[in-house]
Amino acid sequence: MQRITGIGASPGVVAGRAVILIQREQVLRYRVPAARVDAEVSRLAASRDLARQQLTEIRSSVNQRHGADLASMFDAQLLMLDDQKLVPRAAEMIRQQRVNAAWAIQRVFDEVTAVCDDIADEYLRERKGDIADLAGRLKMNLRPGSATPRDLLGELDEASVLVADELPPSIAAQVDWNKVRGFATDAGSRTYHTAILARSLGVPAVVGLQDASRVVQPGQLIAIDGDSGDLVLDPSEEILARARRHVDDERAVGRSAR
Repeated sequence: MQRITGIGASPGVVAGRAVILIQREQVLRYRVPAARVDAEVSRLAASRDLARQQLTEIRSSVNQRHGADLASMFDAQLLMLDDQKLVPRAAEMIRQQRVNAAWAIQRVFDEVTAVCDDIADEYLRERKGDIADLAGRLKMNLRPGSATPRDLLGELDEASVLVADELPPSIAAQVDWNKVRGFATDAGSRTYHTAILARSLGVPAVVGLQDASRVVQPGQLIAIDGDSGDLVLDPSEEILARARRHVDDERAVGRSAR
């Protein structure tokens, strides 16, 4: 049995087989031929249009299922799509430097998040999570036909626990939490939007684990304790019993609420 300690973001103890989700990616940079610059800018614009549609649908779904307060956390990303310092700046970079759209997005969003790191207010610093979420979505939309995290997570069996380097709120909002009992992330804090979402949904979560996504193996039996902030690999029977009681209690609450 091994423990990794982070920050308890949402209370409760759950156990299951680990599913690993790696969001961070290395972005290739390549020079775009002069004749293809306009087409590359058009790809970026199409990615932004699709992101707006996706985020609007996610916001509407969250609003219907969980209320306006949770849905409002996606307003910032929708506003960012029209911010002149973001997507238009990336388009300008494509034209001036003749770089590919994915690289331009990454460079612009790196510049903006660097500014966030210098802000003293912790809550405002955490908004770089929204920026990273949006950047990841724009880059994903540049790769048509690739499976999205939502598609992959929809194939999970029950009793899974998600371990990720980071879990953007737009993905967390679409997870079937009947199949995924809880999650643990390398990044994040209690003010991270995904942590706020987890508490609102009653999903146990631990964040700020640093390197859990590299230590935990896919399919390994793990438990997370959202109260203590521990992720436990190969948990003892005592911990598994606590996790079973938590699941039973949640089911009882669900039945009484019907």
